[in-house]
Amino acid sequence: MVLQEVIESLTDGEKALYEAQTASEYFRFLYYSIGFAPIIQKLNSKELLNDNEWDYLIKRLFLVTVKAIDEEDSISIVDKVTYILNKIGTKVFRKESKMYKECIKMITFIDSITMEEEINEDLLTGLGIIEEDKSETDLDVLLTQHREASIFRDNQDAFFDSYKDAKVGYLSDQENAFMNSLKRAYIREKELVKKYKK
Repeated sequence: MVLQEVIESLTDGEKALYEAQTASEYFRFLYYSIGFAPIIQKLNSKELLNDNEWDYLIKRLFLVTVKAIDEEDSISIVDKVTYILNKIGTKVFRKESKMYKECIKMITFIDSITMEEEINEDLLTGLGIIEEDKSETDLDVLLTQHREASIFRDNQDAFFDSYKDAKVGYLSDQENAFMNSLKRAYIREKELVKKYKK
């Protein structure tokens, strides 16, 4: 699939939304949109999708996946060294100390970048599977993966934002909630990968 060709096939309104929104925002827009919702209803009632519906879904899920990959952060050599030092810090500092909490936040920050890359690889693989086999069962798995990926990205962004604004050495309940939520979404998404038909 060629990205520019898929973008050009969108209406002007959808094209503008795609360009302006994050991957998570665009997925949520799609999921409840006039074109997408009836297909989801068919899927939920175990009806078979026709070729036009498959084409519509595959192209839009391709757009979400490309946008998610485009939004990925990358880990530098400095990040890798920082990660190792913070891992050591968790063994050295007391659990309730400010330094320990800073180490935990930095480890989660860097881990989440790796998790994001893995999730996006899974979405790309899932897209390839449904494009090839046109299985409604596998499509249901991929759509659930996208929902978990969206939850992951939203919590990752919220954690990054709160981390930037937080006092050094403090781990708020809110930060903790974001950290736990993104980790749980990652685990649920990885479990879904196992559900594809062999």
